[in-house]
Amino acid sequence: MKRLIFILMALLSYGILRAETLKSPDGNIVLDFELDNGVPVYKVDYKGRPVIKESKLGLELKSGKNLTDGFRLAGSETSTFDETWKPVWGEVKEIRNHYNELEVTLEQPSTDRRRETILLFGSRAIMIHRSIPL
Repeated sequence: MKRLIFILMALLSYGILRAETLKSPDGNIVLDFELDNGVPVYKVDYKGRPVIKESKLGLELKSGKNLTDGFRLAGSETSTFDETWKPVWGEVKEIRNHYNELEVTLEQPSTDRRRETILLFGSRAIMIHRSIPL
């Protein structure tokens, strides 16, 4: 048993089993992000049913090493944003801007590239923002 725990801890420290989960503010949308042998992948469920099956996050470049694999997780951070603002005109008096955010920092040691991916989740929307290292 101790040996199994040691092996799992070793795998986690190398980022092989590293996974992050982010939920929408109402809990209906769940995103799972992980590195699968250095490849960033994610999937999205809505009320327990898959709406986006496991998909890769990456870019194939015309020249140079692609941004598709060979990554390690350098860090991650979650946060929540909740504000209400009043539009100048429109059908409603107030609009609520409420979402949860997961920022993932990935490093590609073979190229010394560092990439940040920001995943935002509202109760009715998903946004993925990626910075592209040059």
